[in-house]
Amino acid sequence: MTDQSAPIRPLRRAGPEDRAILMGAQVRTNREHYYRFLVEKMGCVFLPENVDEEAFESLLSRNADLRSYLDDPDTDPWLIAKYLLAKFPQIFIAIEQVYNITVDYKIRRCKRTVAPDRERTEKDATLPPDFWKYVSDDDVPIMASHRLRTDVRAFNADPDGYLAHLRGQSAATAEDKERQVLDRLVALFASLGAMAFPAFHAHINGSDRPFPSMHVRMWIQQMKERGNALICGDVGTQKTSAAIVGLHELGVRRTLVTSRSYARNNVWEGEVPVYYRDAPDVLVLKGAKDLRRLQAMPDAELRSYAYVVMGYGDIQHKNGDAWTEALARYEPEGIIVDEAHAINHENGRSRRVIALARLPSVRHRVLLSATPFENNPDEMAFLAMLLRPDEFPSPEAFRRQCQNNPRSFYVLVQELMCEY
Repeated sequence: MTDQSAPIRPLRRAGPEDRAILMGAQVRTNREHYYRFLVEKMGCVFLPENVDEEAFESLLSRNADLRSYLDDPDTDPWLIAKYLLAKFPQIFIAIEQVYNITVDYKIRRCKRTVAPDRERTEKDATLPPDFWKYVSDDDVPIMASHRLRTDVRAFNADPDGYLAHLRGQSAATAEDKERQVLDRLVALFASLGAMAFPAFHAHINGSDRPFPSMHVRMWIQQMKERGNALICGDVGTQKTSAAIVGLHELGVRRTLVTSRSYARNNVWEGEVPVYYRDAPDVLVLKGAKDLRRLQAMPDAELRSYAYVVMGYGDIQHKNGDAWTEALARYEPEGIIVDEAHAINHENGRSRRVIALARLPSVRHRVLLSATPFENNPDEMAFLAMLLRPDEFPSPEAFRRQCQNNPRSFYVLVQELMCEY
């Protein structure tokens, strides 16, 4: 947690002297560490223009093989970025910058795109032949975690088959570091498959695939590590089940769900009981009549419900404060904010949802969204206020830390977001 009393170091744009230090031989072997020191401790802001794009183009003109890897849509830009950073320290400063310039190159040059549901296979792993030479021991767990996220779709489709595929790759490779990454990846995937959820059905809707899905288990692991989480994924990526199972695994007994009215009626009211072996009691609130019912309900009866579900439409209108006061009596231990991107302006709806998320009884907060923020990073301020209320008590606190500091914003998003 940030010390609110600590003075905030003024930010400054990195100048020629900072870049000269970074490009010097004395820090070349540990440049990324020193780059982070300049950003986090000295308040430097390195903008994308600090990457020498002419040097990058010249590099590609001298290395046709490298250009071919970048031109291949199957190449993982993140892995190529790590390779370039390690092999060409005279050009590149930090992985975020290399990643940005390589992704921009691929957007401009590639003629085709990869379908979002396309599964990885062994022929997709197109890497330079000397790639593993530049992988350190510290890189192994980072690369395994990265590949866990990129390969989880294939693991979802055939868990046993994909583990066998990875073990075969490990046995076949002559590269020690690649074998370490693959073995660690097998262990990570095996741990997902071994997770047990006795309160929930092992399969749902007649499917032979295990429930929860493997990417949902990955989200649940992240929720258990973080306590609060922003889960991002397109419609149909099972964000709802991740929130429900994850909060149960965190020991939450009473969960308040806020959502748009259509989702309250068509999703939450029907889906919550489907996942459990023994369906919990769910209270769904709709309109002024239910507000009066809620206000008259004894505390013990209200708190006997495992879930209370309400729509944004009620809380944002003239009776919104009455709704907030009545719902506070429920003393929720967890809150799920569905379509959390709707909490993005300083209005009555946002103010009341944030107030509910900050109730003293709330221990865990889960936000769900397909589009957490669109064109305005300021929208992320309200999500940060929901997930880290002590660190970000207001939008101004978020802007003060992140508005002119791209790396701080990048790190914060990575810390908060679980994506698929």
